[in-house]
Amino acid sequence: MKSPRIVLITGATGGIGGALAEAFLQASSTGGELERGLAAVLVRRPRPFDEHDRPFSVYHGQGRMESVAAYASRLDDRRAVELARRLRHLGTGRHGERAGDLVLLARDGSEPEDRYYFADGFEATHGSASMDDSRIVLALSHPDLPSSHLASMLKRAVGTTAYQHEVAGLVEYLATQVSGR
Repeated sequence: MKSPRIVLITGATGGIGGALAEAFLQASSTGGELERGLAAVLVRRPRPFDEHDRPFSVYHGQGRMESVAAYASRLDDRRAVELARRLRHLGTGRHGERAGDLVLLARDGSEPEDRYYFADGFEATHGSASMDDSRIVLALSHPDLPSSHLASMLKRAVGTTAYQHEVAGLVEYLATQVSGR
C-alpha cells in the first residue's frame, strides 16, 4: 500500500496567491485528476537566494491564507505529526529555498480509500505527514551496557524526542560516552 507524499515545486507560485496555487486548489476541489486529492496547498513569497526564507502558509484561495500552525491545530495528531515544525525545518534556514515556494500536501486519510497518491504502482511510497511515515525507530544496543544506561544516555543527548537531522550528532555523542573519550 502506498502512502501519500509531499510534492515540492520550486519557484512556482510567483508570489502568494499565484495562479498556479489557485489552479491546484481548483483542480483538487472541482474534479479532474486531483479531485479531493489535496489536503492543503502551501505557499510562500520567494526571497532572494542570500536572504532567509519565509515560512509556508496554507493557501485557501483568492489570496486567503493561514499559518501552518493554525491549520495543523485542527488536524488529528496521527495524521499531521508536528507538521508546522517539520515544514519550518524543510523551508527555512540556510538552504530553505530548495524546498520551493509551493508545496502540495496530499490527502492522508485514516483509511486507504481516503488517501491520494501522486505515484502509480509502488513508486515513491513514503513522505506523508502522518505518523506512519514520520516515526523512525532508533534501536540502541551495547554488549556491556544495560538498556537503562543507554536510555539515560539517549535522554541526556536529545531529550525525549530525537529528530532525523540530529542523528549524526547523537551517534557521535553516544560513541564518545561509550568509549570514554
